[in-house]
Amino acid sequence: MVLEDIDKMIEGMMGPIREDAAKDTCPICPARALPFTNRELDERLPVWRAISRLWLAQVLVERDLQDLAWILARSRFDWQELERICVYEVAPVVHENLRREEGIWRVFDAVWLISAIEQNMQQACYQQDALRQREYMMELVARDWDRVKQYVRGIRSTGRLSLEEQRGIVGLLRSADL
Repeated sequence: MVLEDIDKMIEGMMGPIREDAAKDTCPICPARALPFTNRELDERLPVWRAISRLWLAQVLVERDLQDLAWILARSRFDWQELERICVYEVAPVVHENLRREEGIWRVFDAVWLISAIEQNMQQACYQQDALRQREYMMELVARDWDRVKQYVRGIRSTGRLSLEEQRGIVGLLRSADL
């Protein structure tokens, strides 16, 4: 076999070989094709923002965790996907906030959050990096994340409506009577 044949065989398995390819590309774990579609962003942004609240420089009380759980429970994502979004998309860009002396304490800016997540996901092997750092990223929020998980499961198993949803239905029923 000549070198050209070997190159063609490799290209067939891993894509084109280019001398000008970025040095940080990894054929085993390529970066996700971006950007997200508008629909994907509409579905993900509330989930990203809710999950990112775990890393705000403030103490979250049970009511905060319940509010966060309502947002996640109403999303189309099952718990396994929510866990993946947390570990691979959100945690890598916000986890250092709790380790800073003057971290963000109110809310992460939505535009910044989208940009940071997309930039991180464009890195080669971002998933392997997140998996390798999972314990470090999650250690300060693990207890709260477990509580959120319990709340999400409870909400989904009972099918209960949030107070906001109940009020919305009451409003619709009242307007229908007019």
